[in-house]
Amino acid sequence: MKIRFMSYNIQTCHDFYSREINVSGIAEVIRRMNADVIGLNEVRDEGPAEDYFSMAGQLAEELNMQFYFARAVTFKSGPYGNAVLSRYPLSGLETHAIENAPKETCTRYFEPRCVLKAHLDAGRGADILVSHFGLNVSEQELAVKKVLELKDRLAGPVVMMGDLNAQPHDAVLQPLFEAFSDTAAAAQEKLLTFPSDHPSIKIDYIFLSGGLSAEHVEVPPIIASDHLPYIADITL
Repeated sequence: MKIRFMSYNIQTCHDFYSREINVSGIAEVIRRMNADVIGLNEVRDEGPAEDYFSMAGQLAEELNMQFYFARAVTFKSGPYGNAVLSRYPLSGLETHAIENAPKETCTRYFEPRCVLKAHLDAGRGADILVSHFGLNVSEQELAVKKVLELKDRLAGPVVMMGDLNAQPHDAVLQPLFEAFSDTAAAAQEKLLTFPSDHPSIKIDYIFLSGGLSAEHVEVPPIIASDHLPYIADITL
């Protein structure tokens, strides 16, 4: 069974050009690319502020999909984190906090992070991990540790997706390259994902384990968020 996975940092559904919230614009990207399972980063949920509402829920309604929101942090305005959308049933929905890095090791912006876990009940099944790593290397090291801990607890194949805020050559990601296969290996091009208007770096990924492999991978040049969506077709 072929399933199209997408990893997409949606920048809280803010349109790249207008800077206005446009949930339907993100939904149209997903619809246009015919994605089946989507890992989302920078997602807001319902909170006191008017612009904090269930973005994943609204996307799921527009696309007729299931969803799960994983809260990483609650700001004064409301919750914020990662989400997954799926055409197929999801089970085993969990949110795993990533240990905070010591403040003295963080020279760049810091916020609490998490890993979303879900089981995809389609084909032979697979566990899904979705995360948005921090900007500091010390944060990224702890995020990698958490991802590997979760992977080791899962018996079957795993699809790990997200904006990892690090490039393929960065040493902090090497344990992931050793534990998973990188879907980018199925493509000829560099699959640059950021910034969306003039992409110059690759910081968005879909990793696989358990014998899974990608048959087709692409980064379509569709500008809605500040990141481009990353797509991989995988047979389960």
